[in-house]
Amino acid sequence: MLERALSLGESERRELIEFLQDSLDDTPVTPEVAALIDQRLDEADAHPEDLMTLDEFEREVWTRRSA
Repeated sequence: MLERALSLGESERRELIEFLQDSLDDTPVTPEVAALIDQRLDEADAHPEDLMTLDEFEREVWTRRSA
């Protein structure tokens, strides 16, 4: 099925993506999850020095996996 989808032209693949996204259940975020997201955003804003780039994160993951 994936091979067939990838063989479509770009516009057909975009149409397929839209159709599949529309078919998914868009359950709203619960208040508890929204509060957790807000808390983590506040922490990130308060301590930007604690953030890491995607490259740094990937290096750390690979280092831990290799250990």
